[in-house]
Amino acid sequence: MSPLHTWLSYSTADPEAVLAEASSRLYSRFGFSSCTLQVERYQPEMARCLRCQEPSQA
Repeated sequence: MSPLHTWLSYSTADPEAVLAEASSRLYSRFGFSSCTLQVERYQPEMARCLRCQEPSQA
């Protein structure tokens, strides 16, 4: 299982709407029969989290 991390940077974003849209795109693009998504609002501490960083371009 590969984790995918994303966060909301806008305080006005609706987490439920983001979750619904992300789920819809994953199901339609990759044909998943099941997936688990968790939406979290961005916190300043995430800037120091190694798991929250974008992968380096190789």
